[in-house]
Amino acid sequence: MPIVSTQAHSFCFKPQGSSDEINIGIYNLARIIEARYVQIFTEVARQLHEAGLIGYIDKGIVLTGGGSTIKGMIPFAKRLLKMPVVLTNTHPAISAYNHFDNDESFKQLNSQVNDRAYQTAFGTLLYSQSEQFRRSEKSEPDTIQKNRVTGVFQSAGKRFADVLKKYYRHTYQTCRA
Repeated sequence: MPIVSTQAHSFCFKPQGSSDEINIGIYNLARIIEARYVQIFTEVARQLHEAGLIGYIDKGIVLTGGGSTIKGMIPFAKRLLKMPVVLTNTHPAISAYNHFDNDESFKQLNSQVNDRAYQTAFGTLLYSQSEQFRRSEKSEPDTIQKNRVTGVFQSAGKRFADVLKKYYRHTYQTCRA
């Protein structure tokens, strides 16, 4: 939503796909955002209780992502969840690989690696490449069986594609001759 103008206590914006401008007060926007966060945290707590996992969270909740940087988020979440809440920090050993020709591109990528808005995505990528992921996710019997079945279909599909390529090349070459 592109912002059209900014004032001290409200701002105007045009919703995407609309030519109408909407004026919204900062206070009303804050109330809307707060209500959404109450919904999110309440649902997370409910699901943790239902799954019987709340007792395993003795050190509290770790927040990450761009939304975690909203001013006052930590005390708000602590009050609502009634448990410790902390923000993630990027591990000092995690940085971008410098394969750029100039330092500016490397600095920009490195700043994104350390930006909370990207931490969830980077964390997911790192986890998917970890030994822990390989042991936990891929070692489940259902997953192993699914991967075998998928592998069979993938190899059959590859063989079929190879046959089609050979047929196409043969037909194309025959038609050109």
